[in-house]
Amino acid sequence: MDIPPGLDAQRRLGPAWASWLDRLPRRCAELLADWDLRRDGAPEHGFASLVLPVRRDDGSAAILKVAFDGDD
Repeated sequence: MDIPPGLDAQRRLGPAWASWLDRLPRRCAELLADWDLRRDGAPEHGFASLVLPVRRDDGSAAILKVAFDGDD
């Protein structure tokens, strides 16, 4: 999964951000598998999160939001 450039730019905020961004593709893949979700569109982002449009097992639309987890 490609991280949107605007979110990837947060690497400038320090090593905790860089580490989270490096882990983010794998974490998203794990969450999608754990919750039986499939991607359904391009990722979006906020200042501190990745937002993925997804579909549930029953075909209904949902959003998977994965927030930055390294802020003290």
